[in-house]
Amino acid sequence: MDSFRLRLEAANGSNYIGDEIIQIDNIELVADAVLNVNDLEDQVNLKLYPNPVDSREYLKIKSTGKISTLEIFDMLGRKEIFSSENVIDTSKLASGVYITKITLENNMILNRKFLKR
Repeated sequence: MDSFRLRLEAANGSNYIGDEIIQIDNIELVADAVLNVNDLEDQVNLKLYPNPVDSREYLKIKSTGKISTLEIFDMLGRKEIFSSENVIDTSKLASGVYITKITLENNMILNRKFLKR
């Protein structure tokens, strides 16, 4: 865990320095580091393969996070497949570009595109 710095500030705005006993009314913790979306996605290490997927192939999803649900949408936003498996039969999908919406057990949602030939 990262270390934190604690600054005590009096109601009049001056910083506390000294050996006196003080009463603390409010504590505010502010983290200096911000974790961005790319950092979170890197921790999950999600892969869809093969991409592009041929007509008789299965799309495989590999992730360090447990997949709760997987939805596949066409480019018009129509849901084509709903599953909780990490191997998807794409034989019934028409050729084109699709978007996967993958929800992990921790409720993180990741989107990826793949091409069906």
